[in-house]
Amino acid sequence: MTRRPVRHLPDGTYLARMNLAGQKGAHPGGVLVRVIEYRVDGGEVIRLLTDLFDHDA
Repeated sequence: MTRRPVRHLPDGTYLARMNLAGQKGAHPGGVLVRVIEYRVDGGEVIRLLTDLFDHDA
């Protein structure tokens, strides 16, 4: 589960920490992910999590 944004990026995405507790080899502080949110046909919000942090790329 992701937590609230750590940092907002200029393209409207944001960085957040994802808690992986209980998973083998999980980092105690969680892992940093980039969250990209969008809506499908004006309905449900979809969140894409990625480790690609460069918003220009």
